[in-house]
Amino acid sequence: MVSSSSRRLLTVLAAALLLIDMSTAFLSTATFRSAVPATRRPVSRHGVLVMKKRIENPMKGKTKVVLTQNIASVGAADSVVTVRSGFYLNYLLPRGMATLADDAAMQRVADNAAAATEAVEQAKGAAVEIKSKLEGIKTFSVSKKVGENDSIYGSVTPAEVVRAIEEASALSLGSPKITFDDVTTTGTYSLSVSVHPEVTAELELAVVAEE
Repeated sequence: MVSSSSRRLLTVLAAALLLIDMSTAFLSTATFRSAVPATRRPVSRHGVLVMKKRIENPMKGKTKVVLTQNIASVGAADSVVTVRSGFYLNYLLPRGMATLADDAAMQRVADNAAAATEAVEQAKGAAVEIKSKLEGIKTFSVSKKVGENDSIYGSVTPAEVVRAIEEASALSLGSPKITFDDVTTTGTYSLSVSVHPEVTAELELAVVAEE
C-alpha cells in the first residue's frame, strides 16, 4: 500500500516531467523557425506551413545615371538611364561618360534642355528674318549666254543661284537647300530656298541673257 507521502512525491515528479516535455516542444519550434532563411519565413495557414517569398527590389544591382555623351545602345547625352551598377562603376564612370542622377545632375540636365530650346527658337527666329528679307526682294537674276530661241548655253546651277541671292541681299546663306525647275531658256522660274528646317522662302529666279 502506497503512503500519502509517496503519492505526493509521484505527483510532483509527474508535473516536472510534463513541464520538461512542454519546454522541449517550445524549444524545438523556436529552433526550426530560426533555421529558416529570412527571405522565406514560414506562415501557418490552417495548420499547414507555407513559405512566403520576400519581394525583390527592382533596382537591386542597378544605378540611375545621367549620360554626359552619346553612347551607342545606351542613350544620348543628357538622357537619364538605368544601367547595371558594375557597368557604371567599371566603365562609364572612369571614362567620364556618366554621373549619378542626383539632384545636381538632374538640374544640369534641365538647364541644358532649356538652353537647347532657347537656341532652337533663336535660330528659327533668325531664319524668319532672312525669309522676310529675301521675299522682300522677291526676284533674283542669273545671266547666261543665249542662243537661238532664247535657249541658254549650259545650265543654271544651285551654286550660281545662291551666289546671285547673296549678292543681291548682302546675306550669307551658306549651303541652303534650293529648289527650282529645270532651266533651258530665259524667263522667270519659281524658286524655293530653305533657310531653316521649318522656314522656306518662296522666290522667283529670272534667267536673263548676258549683255
